[in-house]
Amino acid sequence: TLVPPDSLNHCLDKVEMALLEAVREQSSAFFEESIRFATLQEWIELLLQEVISLQAKVDSLIRDSVTPMRIVPADHSQKQEWNSVVELLDSASELIRCKASIAGYLSAADDLTALDQVYYGRQKLKQNNLAQLQALQGVAKQLDQYETLIVTNLREELVESFLDWNSDSTGANSGGQSSSPTYALSRSTTSGGGQGHSVQNLSRVRDIVQALTKCHGLKLTVQAYNTRLQDVMRLIVRTVVAEFADSAPSGASGMALDRFLDCLDMTMEQLLALLTSASDVAAFCTIEGFSFREE
Repeated sequence: TLVPPDSLNHCLDKVEMALLEAVREQSSAFFEESIRFATLQEWIELLLQEVISLQAKVDSLIRDSVTPMRIVPADHSQKQEWNSVVELLDSASELIRCKASIAGYLSAADDLTALDQVYYGRQKLKQNNLAQLQALQGVAKQLDQYETLIVTNLREELVESFLDWNSDSTGANSGGQSSSPTYALSRSTTSGGGQGHSVQNLSRVRDIVQALTKCHGLKLTVQAYNTRLQDVMRLIVRTVVAEFADSAPSGASGMALDRFLDCLDMTMEQLLALLTSASDVAAFCTIEGFSFREE
């Protein structure tokens, strides 16, 4: 049979009282834990604020200290690179100025200075790897062409100086015999005793010989001088013979004996003067220590 509901009321009251007693016993621990949880939340918030503050300080430290310390070596390296670029541009500008000045010196017939500029340009071209620049690829070839032209000019000037070595000398005595070499006259005096070659002219010859030695052009100069000397000797013979032949009735074959001897004397006199000049040139080169056999 079923128990009537009213008979269970006292049981429900006992259960309710037991629950209330359990809640009463556990409520103090619950409130304590609630307080501890709230305190823990406050600590977490404080720690979070401290972490944020420390993060800001770290960011400031990186921005103000670490980053500049990294920038300084980078800036120094970049500065060195820019200095290298500036030095490269300065060298290139100096090389271009040097090359442009050569034409002006050649126009002014200042071949020695032009040759110095050629060698200075080559020295600049070797610095800072200028030869590897695309814009300066043709400079070396242009300098070689300038050097060839200058050597040709100096060779012709030196040959002319050697051929005219005694042409202005007034040191011959009254008997028609040649005096001491022009070189000796020029070293002793350049006025009163005879014109000869001035000290400036001799200095010019020395500079030309030294320049040709530096350019390895003396050998060709000697060959050119020998060729020109032989040409002048042939021209002397043809000119003197033609002059005397024109006055003969039937040309050279019709000259009288005295005219032939006069022609021979004049020819020998001219050839002797030319060979004497060549001998004086050889004496000058020997005294100065110039070697024409070794390049």
